[in-house]
Amino acid sequence: MNCRMPEMDGYETTRAVRALGDNTPIIGLTSHPSSGAKEEGLDCGMNAFMEKPLATYKLEESNNC
Repeated sequence: MNCRMPEMDGYETTRAVRALGDNTPIIGLTSHPSSGAKEEGLDCGMNAFMEKPLATYKLEESNNC
């Protein structure tokens, strides 16, 4: 889930998906990490959170979804 989308960002979208009762795994993704971005993502219902550019080993580590 791209966290910085126009109109409805990834955080809002995740909250909406979770409000529908959907438990599909969601991994937050951003190229502009800020302090608290990961916590906000996990708090809104994302299962994991990653920053771009992606490293292959980090993808393997987050395979717990």
